[in-house]
Amino acid sequence: MLLHDQASNIPLFGILNRGDLLLLLTPVVFPLHVGSSRDPFEPLGKALAKHHPWVRHVPYTARGGITSTHVGFIKRARIVVFVICGPPSPGQPSQVEMSNLVQGIGERRPHIVVTCCEIRDLDGKITSSPTVLQLSGYSSRELEAGADILFHGQPEQSPAPTLNLSTTRQILDPTTSTPPPPPPTSWKVTAWNQARDVPDIYELWNECMPPQFKLRQASLLQVLQRDGYANHYIVRQAGTNRILGFCATYITYLDSKGDVLVGSIATLLVRTSHQCQGIGSRLHEEAMRGFKKTRGVSRLQLGSTFPRIFYGLPTDHPAEAWFKRRGWRMDGSVPGAGQETNDWLLAFNDWPTGNYPSLGVSFKPCGFGDFERVLEVAEQVASQNNHMGWYDQYAKLADSMAMSDIVIGVRGDEIVATAITYTMHSDNPTASDIPWAGLISDDTGGVTCICITDLANRDTLMVRLLDTCVQTLRQQGKNRMYIDAVKGGEAGFPSIGFQKWATYRDVWMDV
Repeated sequence: MLLHDQASNIPLFGILNRGDLLLLLTPVVFPLHVGSSRDPFEPLGKALAKHHPWVRHVPYTARGGITSTHVGFIKRARIVVFVICGPPSPGQPSQVEMSNLVQGIGERRPHIVVTCCEIRDLDGKITSSPTVLQLSGYSSRELEAGADILFHGQPEQSPAPTLNLSTTRQILDPTTSTPPPPPPTSWKVTAWNQARDVPDIYELWNECMPPQFKLRQASLLQVLQRDGYANHYIVRQAGTNRILGFCATYITYLDSKGDVLVGSIATLLVRTSHQCQGIGSRLHEEAMRGFKKTRGVSRLQLGSTFPRIFYGLPTDHPAEAWFKRRGWRMDGSVPGAGQETNDWLLAFNDWPTGNYPSLGVSFKPCGFGDFERVLEVAEQVASQNNHMGWYDQYAKLADSMAMSDIVIGVRGDEIVATAITYTMHSDNPTASDIPWAGLISDDTGGVTCICITDLANRDTLMVRLLDTCVQTLRQQGKNRMYIDAVKGGEAGFPSIGFQKWATYRDVWMDV
């Protein structure tokens, strides 16, 4: 019985990827059958390996405790499964205390406790473990059933019980509990059907999203409908066909080379009434499987660049810990590991006017003779700063009337600054890639893909570039300006009148 899963570690297939080490720590106990020399917990290791081949089974003893050998395995493991067989004998250390020690060594690694006895027979506070599975013993049959629960969840789990004994009795009594939801393994993932599913997806979007991100149905369809680039997945409710979960993914080019692709999980939604039942894990698993099957996908992104639903995971999102358990790094230590990125909004009445230093730079709309150099600047800046998809966003404007929507700063023959401006309902494809300016108001224009090459004068050039964008959008009848996906600028942008509109974690990894 899965008694306790506060961290939503179960099912494990939603966390483990190919090559991730699952460490199984089991106590040394007497065999169940007289004359047997086999470790009684060997069937558990083999059963786990049927689901995930990368299992390391390491015993521990009451006398030896947790040694440096165990610590070495713990530090290399993605997940630790710690088995407790019962309360300590007189003079022996507590297995519960050993489990708590291992959990501390493992730091943020998922820690699953499997007990082969009644919880109430154990000393110590086993409830400190985020996930606890109780078995009635350690026969081969019981251990194999436990492995199935760890990887597929438990059909009888509804909703997640606590370790309270009265709660446990209620779950076992069919007269006091409602029919359980379908087990996670029964959730069937299928591709979306644009003609049929958009209204249901739109309803799901409005249920899950805060008011700030509630799009019009036409705008949502516009960013989802990308033939050749998009693969979207759904989970339906059996019988009613109602959509319970939705995952939008894209595969786009990283840069101008055309041989490196980025797989993006743009959004993952599950109805509030069906959360914590394995739907999100199944959708995430299917999305990752789709990326692995696509040749050339060398980077994975949580969020999307273009088309843009969310640049990354919104900060303080309730599913942040859930994504971390599935391998998405958000400690901020390296690029792609959750650095803060902001969207900004400016009311033109708040824009400071004045004489800015020229630095020998003049600003103008991009012309046909400028375009190749603009692409070179976009490629250079995007490569240096891990701006995925920026080159393509500029390249889309080639040989079109929207090319003049690019603002450039020129010093002699050198282009030192560029940005793409756009307005909703224009011929500029950027308008259909980033829906948020139109959501804010009809009089809001947008600016994206800002490139500055003169880093010594970056701040001054940024202000002058933005001033040109303000004047450009004002001439088109706009009163506000939205800028997306800006890394840094926490102090600078508010000082020139901008308000923070949204904050995301920039999350991606190379594979």
